[in-house]
Amino acid sequence: MDLEEFFNKLKGKEIVIVGLGNRLRGDDAAGLLIIERINNSKFKTICAESGLENYVGNIIKLNPDIILIVDAVILNEKAGNYRIFSSDFIQSSDILSHSLSFDIIRDLIESASNSKIYLLGIQPKTIGIGNEPTPEVLETVNILVKTINSL
Repeated sequence: MDLEEFFNKLKGKEIVIVGLGNRLRGDDAAGLLIIERINNSKFKTICAESGLENYVGNIIKLNPDIILIVDAVILNEKAGNYRIFSSDFIQSSDILSHSLSFDIIRDLIESASNSKIYLLGIQPKTIGIGNEPTPEVLETVNILVKTINSL
């Protein structure tokens, strides 16, 4: 499913978009770049960088219907490809590389709210320290931002 279809299915829902990543690791910054460029007032945004666990309380206080986490994810696909996953599909050991297990964070949020969590994962080309985001991932970031801003 593409991003526009995803949002069309969720019309009327309160959505928080959370960007994850590390600006110093090339394409790992994709989630952060998207959050910085969203200018659609329909969505609340949180730039969590590499510490999603530090924002669990803030996310719960917002009481959204939907939480969309945006991050670079190894999909074993072409750089810049993206997929949307529901939280129950995600296995923390192989999807997110941030400090606290995604399973624990998901359980904390879902036990304290009625929110449904999704992950928008973007295939990186490089996540090496000191690298800049690649053209492939930047193109995807621009497309996704344009889609979100046009909703």
